Amino acid sequence: IGKGITIQNSEVSFLTPVATGDQSVRSGGLALPKTDVHLSPITIDNLKTMYKEHPEIVKLNNMSLCAKHTSFYVPGNNANSAYRHPAVYDKSNSTCYMLYVAA
Repeated sequence: IGKGITIQNSEVSFLTPVATGDQSVRSGGLALPKTDVHLSPITIDNLKTMYKEHPEIVKLNNMSLCAKHTSFYVPGNNANSAYRHPAVYDKSNSTCYMLYVAA
């Protein structure tokens, strides 16, 4: 079960990176901004390669694998936070997207 999100500015896709710095909040979408380590978007094949040492993770169905991948990342350095990034799985191209939604 998921949640529906409507972006009011119809010219912006949820796959547009979130606005950062001096950018207008309305100019951004919900995609994770660029990071030093590539976290998103990532194909399911790449996730299976990434977690190949963890067969219990690799055997998950694609949507669950995507959700599990995003659940491993905690915002900031707060290891005690219960917040986890939401995920979007696009089955048309077998790609997992980690969204950047403020807690």
